[in-house]
Amino acid sequence: ESFAPLVNGRFVGVDMSGLMLRQAQKNLASLSKRSPFVYLIEHDVCALELKDQFDLALCFGAAGHIPKGKQKEFVDRTYNMLRSGGFFVLLTAERPPWYSPALWSAFFFDAAMRARNSFFTPEFVMYYLAFLAPRALSLFREAGFRVVSVPVTRKGIPPSIRLVIGEKPKTLRQGLFCFTQREASENASVLVAVERR
Repeated sequence: ESFAPLVNGRFVGVDMSGLMLRQAQKNLASLSKRSPFVYLIEHDVCALELKDQFDLALCFGAAGHIPKGKQKEFVDRTYNMLRSGGFFVLLTAERPPWYSPALWSAFFFDAAMRARNSFFTPEFVMYYLAFLAPRALSLFREAGFRVVSVPVTRKGIPPSIRLVIGEKPKTLRQGLFCFTQREASENASVLVAVERR
């Protein structure tokens, strides 16, 4: 919803949960009245067959819901969905230090979730430590993105929270990533709203 006023083309949301999509529909009600190009799709994003369709892909607050075995496929498919010069922005975090209460809290949550999923179906995927910034950076590079990782510099947000920002090159040999790490940090809120030509 925060980015919606800055989007002047299609605005597409994908989620496997109908409940979450109904909530998104409520949140985007005012945008839907102004633009006929809002689409909310109930689907597994790892199974979408789209190519060269979007200028920007955002994944905020959903990285922990992507199973480890599907993370590479998720990044690769997102790469394919983007047009040349498009951006993929993923919100994740650095691994907390071993002495951090945040690490142990996340570790025990993940362990409890694995135990729950070994006894109950359907499986509920939510793991805090499964898709952290180092893994995201590695998968982005493998997919072909030019990539940086920058801190989210907002009051009240822990310093470990990161934006992993990947740019799909315009050609294999042409173009440079257009932001240094400092510039990307300062312009992160603008970067994700840039209209690509």
